[in-house]
Amino acid sequence: MPPVAFTGSLWLSQLKRGTLAGLMEEKVERTKVESFRDDNAQVLAIWSKYEDVAMHFNDLLMKWRLQAIGGLAALITLAGSVVGKIQNHDARYWGVILLATTFLFVWIGLATLDLFYYRKLLEGAVEELLSLESQIHIKMSTTIERFAKAGGKHAPVFFYVLGAAPLIFILGYGIIKLNSQPSRADAVELAASSGKAPPNQQ
Repeated sequence: MPPVAFTGSLWLSQLKRGTLAGLMEEKVERTKVESFRDDNAQVLAIWSKYEDVAMHFNDLLMKWRLQAIGGLAALITLAGSVVGKIQNHDARYWGVILLATTFLFVWIGLATLDLFYYRKLLEGAVEELLSLESQIHIKMSTTIERFAKAGGKHAPVFFYVLGAAPLIFILGYGIIKLNSQPSRADAVELAASSGKAPPNQQ
């Protein structure tokens, strides 16, 4: 074989091997990119499901608290209207005491169910979400938790304490009024209901 032909054949063989190696490397890189995209899509899907669960419990708690405070305000308004129509002094304030005590126990029950059950569900969901985010590049919930942790811990307790405060005030007011002498207006109403003359006419 002439030297030129041999050299050309060798060069062609090397070119083929180089082209084949280049194609193999390109295929490997493309496979890596596609695998990376698939892994990212899978991680995003898992993260999204974790986030949905946490948001579900968060929305549930917000609706629970808004409905609780709205229902309490409506019941106090209705109860005040009914009790205000009772003319007898003792009966009126016994009604105030009983209703305030009942509403207070109901409020404590709602707070207990919220703080020691539903809130624990939310905390469990958030903890799992933060654990997942510690292993991936998405950090949204981790950042939110860092800024909202203190408020999220104390705000629910303040919410229920502030909701209970008016009930405690009403309860105390009813006890004080029950143990005090009827006012002039109450005495006149009591006398009218019993058929007796008011005190200054006896």
